Amino acid sequence: VGFDKMFTFQLTPDKPLGGGFYFWFLLLNINVGFWATMALNISDVTRFAKEQTRQMIGQAIGLVGTMAFFSGMGVLVTAGGVTAYTETAKDTANQLGTANDLWNPINLFAKLNGDLGPIIIVLALVFVVLAQLSTNIGANVIAPANDFQNLAPKRLNWAWGVVITAVIGTLLQPWVLFFNALSYAITWLSGYGGFLGAIGGIMIADYWLLRRQRLNLLELYREDGVYSYRNSWGVNPYAIIALLIGIVPPFIGWLNVIGWFVKIDNYQGSWLDWLQTGSWFWSFGTAFVSYYVLMTLFGKRYLEEQVGEPVSGAPRPASAHA
Repeated sequence: VGFDKMFTFQLTPDKPLGGGFYFWFLLLNINVGFWATMALNISDVTRFAKEQTRQMIGQAIGLVGTMAFFSGMGVLVTAGGVTAYTETAKDTANQLGTANDLWNPINLFAKLNGDLGPIIIVLALVFVVLAQLSTNIGANVIAPANDFQNLAPKRLNWAWGVVITAVIGTLLQPWVLFFNALSYAITWLSGYGGFLGAIGGIMIADYWLLRRQRLNLLELYREDGVYSYRNSWGVNPYAIIALLIGIVPPFIGWLNVIGWFVKIDNYQGSWLDWLQTGSWFWSFGTAFVSYYVLMTLFGKRYLEEQVGEPVSGAPRPASAHA
């Protein structure tokens, strides 16, 4: 193919999305939303680190480095495929999800099969298996498998948690999201990113600002302990309120984007469009502030009981740190 052609080719869609700050902000929100799940569940992995420094270095290399490397490889491989098979340029540029859309590596392998023979199919299957082991199991399966296991720890072990996760994941048909890269990025990532951003904002405000990194570990494992919040559901009502404040506005915009139940005239460029475009940032910020204010005004009794000291009191001994 030649590296010179790979770096000079251009893909021009029939209907460009445009540029400027709006488009940049949309892409930033999508990329943050992509990592939002890992950000919330990273403790499933980092709890095995021997010290804080090691997990920080591991994340810097394993997440930032690999993301940059594989994203770059994806662009270069797609560029090489389009350069070698020029008939795929139109479908790839418009991300049509057809057999000629080479953003899907499976389609590129199918093209190469005609030139290189069955050996390329074997290599493709090897890469698919490696992707499952490195990404799906490492990043996507650990958290839900732990959750399902914790629903009935006496009956379900880790293996059953993985099986349940796999079955539900298959029934949800996630491959539909990959009909084209545009639907996956804009429709899915910007949608669920707004939901996860609110959860992250509440968690950070709660642990770092309100509790000052102090938890009563034993009480966390007691059904009737101080973290039951004195209600049958065992949830913090102020966290639920803050969650709704964070997710409802961008969620309305998302419903309009996907065409479910909501139809908003003159939506493009409206304030609701901007909220949905930056869904993670909006939900994170509003939930963060709302939760902090609500707990400061109305939830001090919870904090004093759970931390074991007045909120404004002196720090507890180092041995009490979580």
